[in-house]
Amino acid sequence: MTEVWREYWPKDARRNLALNTRKSYLSVWYAHVKPRLGHLQLRQLTAPIIHSFREQMEKDGVGAPTTKRAMAIPQAVCRYAVAKGELSANPVKDVRKPTVR
Repeated sequence: MTEVWREYWPKDARRNLALNTRKSYLSVWYAHVKPRLGHLQLRQLTAPIIHSFREQMEKDGVGAPTTKRAMAIPQAVCRYAVAKGELSANPVKDVRKPTVR
């Protein structure tokens, strides 16, 4: 996933996300997403893997807002990969994100 992140970040995120959102995503990427999912190839990302990712974050005591943001990152990367024809569907979109109040 890290390979696609490196392409997604300058080509899509920097153009389409506000500065504060990008700062937040970078922090969450390095703290939570990359250590848990970064080693996987894009085609290895499945709904069950993402579901386990969410459960592990919750088990580790990560708050709902951060967990939701962490799930938004692979979803955006996969959306980018779908648009480029590298994936046929986005496996992240079908996994529920935590509710933030």
